[in-house]
Amino acid sequence: MAFVISSPFQPGSYERLVSTCGGSPVRTFVEIALELVKRYYAQLSVIPPGDAYLRSLSEGLWETALQEGPPVPLADNEIGEPRTLEDSYLLALAEKTMVRLPRHRTDDLLRAFCIQILVALLSPEFKACRQSYQAGDAANAGACARQSLENCRDRVSGSHCEDCPFFVALSKDQHRKLLGRSFGAAGQPVWSANTDLFLPEDFRALRIFWHLHIRQPRS
Repeated sequence: MAFVISSPFQPGSYERLVSTCGGSPVRTFVEIALELVKRYYAQLSVIPPGDAYLRSLSEGLWETALQEGPPVPLADNEIGEPRTLEDSYLLALAEKTMVRLPRHRTDDLLRAFCIQILVALLSPEFKACRQSYQAGDAANAGACARQSLENCRDRVSGSHCEDCPFFVALSKDQHRKLLGRSFGAAGQPVWSANTDLFLPEDFRALRIFWHLHIRQPRS
C-alpha cells in the first residue's frame, strides 16, 4: 500500500488517510508501521517475522507513544529546538513495547526499529533542520555518512534524522530536490539508483500522520 500525501497541510489530509486504512487512527498507524518494518527488514536482506507478530509490535508502539505522551504541537510562530532523547530511555521503552508481544523475543533488528520509530513519535517538534544529512564534503560521493548505502540500510528514515522537520514541511518533490542536491555531482549515480532508500516515502507517511494526529481535537 502506498502512503503518500503531497502536503501535510491540505484540508482533509488526515481524514482521507485514516479512511483508507480501516477508518481509525490506530489502524492507520499499524498499517503504516507494518509497511515500514517490512521494508526495514527487506533493505537489510533479512526475513521479517510474520505479519501478525509485526502488527502486535506496531500496536505496542502506538500504545507506548500515547502512554509517554506525544510532543506538544508548535504554534505557527514557534520554531522549537531539537532535543536528543536519552539512549537509556529509548531502550527501556523499546523493551517495554517488545515484552507485550505474544512471544517476546530478543531481536536486535526489532529493537533498533522500535527505537527509531519512538524517536520519530516522541521527539519535540522543531522547524530548523540540523543539516546532518549533508555533513562532510557532499562533492565527494559517500563523504557524508548519511549518503552511504551501508549506513542508510540501518536507518528507517534514510539520510535524515527520524525527527527531521522536512518530512512534514516539504512535499515529496521538494524534498527529493533538496536531498538530491546534497549528494553533489559525484554522488548523483548512487542517489538516483537508491532514492527510495535515502528518502523513504513510507516514513514520510508515518511522520505526516503523527503530525496531523496530535493536532486533532480530543473528545
